[in-house]
Amino acid sequence: SASYGFFDLNKVSQYKAVSTALTLPDARVVHERYSPLGVTQVVQAGGLRSTGGLSLISPFEVPVQKTIFVNGEGASPISPYTGIPEDIAYLQYVTSFLPFYLAEPGNKEQVLVVGSGGGTSILKAFLAGFDHVDALEVNPDVIRLMKSEFASFSGNIYARANVTVVNQEARNFIRHTKNRYDLIELSL
Repeated sequence: SASYGFFDLNKVSQYKAVSTALTLPDARVVHERYSPLGVTQVVQAGGLRSTGGLSLISPFEVPVQKTIFVNGEGASPISPYTGIPEDIAYLQYVTSFLPFYLAEPGNKEQVLVVGSGGGTSILKAFLAGFDHVDALEVNPDVIRLMKSEFASFSGNIYARANVTVVNQEARNFIRHTKNRYDLIELSL
């Protein structure tokens, strides 16, 4: 926790997404780190689920997640994953799964995920049957979290043999990579 003169960083605006998450039962910040990119927080709470674009007809239960916030915004869920597709079957019913669904079966070798955060798009690539995922994440603290404190909770998805995580900004990476992708997914 930090206080800098008239700035008290412990008092976050009620209009920030992290403030809403902290109103859930048993909510607490389980990680907080300040860096030049801002404050990175992970919130854990009973009933915390983030499933933007989930269909009303989804027959699958959405697991309780932990959520990464950067500067109190940009909720990026970390889903529990054991390697079993049924754990993440609900992802087939989110709007952002459509590009993965439309990818032709013979063209599922490599996907580039821009803004991998808590790993939801990596999980969508697994579910869709892609062979390899290159995941770009600009925030090194998020990468460290996913490879350490939250690795076992997330199924260690950032360290799997078929996932390459790169700490780089997308435009620069794409400009210099020699890799070609069957799908490039830009996380919102």
